[in-house]
Amino acid sequence: MSYKYSKGSQVIGDLKAADDTQRDTLIDFGEDQIQFETSGSTKLTVDNNGVSVGNFNLGVGMGQGGSTDGGSTPTYTNGETAPKYRIHVVGDINNGAAFSTETYANTTGASKFRFIKARGTPSSPSAVNANDEVGRLEFYAHTGSNTMQLSAMIACFADADGDGKLSFRATHNGADNEAFYLHDNRVYFTDQVRIGNVIAPTTNGGTNIGGATARFEDIHGNNIFGHESVKIGNTKIFGQSGYGVTFGIDYVPHTDVSGQPANSSHMSALTYASSVSTTQNVAFNLVKTGSHTVGIGTYGTGNNNEKVVLFGQYNTTSFEFRNNNGVEPLLIQSGSLLMDLDASGNLTTAKGLTTGGSRTVKVDTVSSSPFTVSGDHHYLAVDSSASRTINLPAASNSTIGRILVIFDGGGQANSNNITISANGSDEIAGGSSYVINTGGGAVTIVGASDDSWSIINKVT
Repeated sequence: MSYKYSKGSQVIGDLKAADDTQRDTLIDFGEDQIQFETSGSTKLTVDNNGVSVGNFNLGVGMGQGGSTDGGSTPTYTNGETAPKYRIHVVGDINNGAAFSTETYANTTGASKFRFIKARGTPSSPSAVNANDEVGRLEFYAHTGSNTMQLSAMIACFADADGDGKLSFRATHNGADNEAFYLHDNRVYFTDQVRIGNVIAPTTNGGTNIGGATARFEDIHGNNIFGHESVKIGNTKIFGQSGYGVTFGIDYVPHTDVSGQPANSSHMSALTYASSVSTTQNVAFNLVKTGSHTVGIGTYGTGNNNEKVVLFGQYNTTSFEFRNNNGVEPLLIQSGSLLMDLDASGNLTTAKGLTTGGSRTVKVDTVSSSPFTVSGDHHYLAVDSSASRTINLPAASNSTIGRILVIFDGGGQANSNNITISANGSDEIAGGSSYVINTGGGAVTIVGASDDSWSIINKVT
């Protein structure tokens, strides 16, 4: 290309390359516009909007950057391919609008894309204010009718000291929503957390973690907080406002034996509540393998107010002690039954029974004849205003060791004898009967075998 140099302003038309045979390599001067062409095609355009690169659809310094406070929704005209923004790349099916940086160096550094924000002016910058936006990445989708819809955004905000908050946002039902943000080395979710099909709540109520087919295998943590309840299967663990927990299907407030609220001095710290209407057992099981003790006890200051109480709300409540063999023991040690309380209320001890004070026994009055001894009888006071006959139960293995005390309660047995008769072929001290015939007389007998009773004491 040949040219001449001259001083001062000149008015010229298009400049064509002298060395170009076709004369289609030129600089085209237009109204507020300069175009650089090769082979008849515009490769670079400089105008009042900025600089755009021809077929590559790359624009620099274009005129529609939008305001710095949030920007504006991109304008769109059907079929428009010309760049419009400060830096703008327009792609198509053959040439994608891609932006790439590459770094090759034997260091830890890499390519950078920086967003810088300051108040003031470029020549006189000043500090940012709290919650100033530093920069953002916006994603738009064409929705028809020459419109663009904001689909998602990543935005950075700064504190007054420059510390940042990174906000991740997505459009839902046409509205821009913040999904989560990073701040103070923490992740904050503003609505829900979903990992696969697992949803976790970030507000009070409304969502849950996992389900029958979508759940975590293990959750590990130093502290796990349930502000209302924790559910395991169909059973929930309900908090009692800092005064213990309730296990069950439904929430039941803690109360003490007098119906006082949970914060009373006699509140119950652990409750199992069942709302199942059908007859089912409610059990509290203590399971321990090996030879160690499993128990329920108290641990405190050691004063005389410490106690373990089994409480039934109604007077129809019964208490039973059972083992896996159907026995209802009060005490078993090393596999041996030491004390047994059967369903009829009979208490059996394997060793001696020692009481530290007086003992009160049940005394039944015999005022009819004949009178048959039952399993409930132990002491029989006989009304001797008339002669009486007392029939013993049949001797058997179950009566061995049973003690009966029969005495003249009226003091007239000398004239109105009291006859104690054995059942069938059973014997009393070798005979079929025993007679109390002295006033105030008494006899104590014990089941000696499966067909006999022995006299161990008598008053004559």
